[in-house]
Amino acid sequence: MGTPPLDLRAVLYRKNQDWLAHCLELDIAAQARDSDAALASLVSLCDLQVRRALQLRGKVRHVLTPAPREYWTLWFNGHAHSTLENAELRELIRHPHEPPYPLHKLDVREAELSAQSAAHGLALHG
Repeated sequence: MGTPPLDLRAVLYRKNQDWLAHCLELDIAAQARDSDAALASLVSLCDLQVRRALQLRGKVRHVLTPAPREYWTLWFNGHAHSTLENAELRELIRHPHEPPYPLHKLDVREAELSAQSAAHGLALHG
């Protein structure tokens, strides 16, 4: 039996001069100078992480590590940016693989990092 398609969510926000894209279900983030590059990097990272989990353990659940609550709050308070599905996701993957493609959909919301969030250390990894 194959792996069910994986639907993910990501919050996209600006910090200083860079854009950060953070996947909520996998707690993976990518950083770039523009939002499109940050999303493309995030998609590649998520694809790699999920494929590696499938290779090593045969199950996606081993990589499902939710992001901290603050990122979920950013996502829920953000506005719709884009929804990337199947072919769009495959086009963003840096090192395309053979099927099956584990990522089915990425629902992206853009949020503004408030001064208060920044002051409390949100996204210090970026």
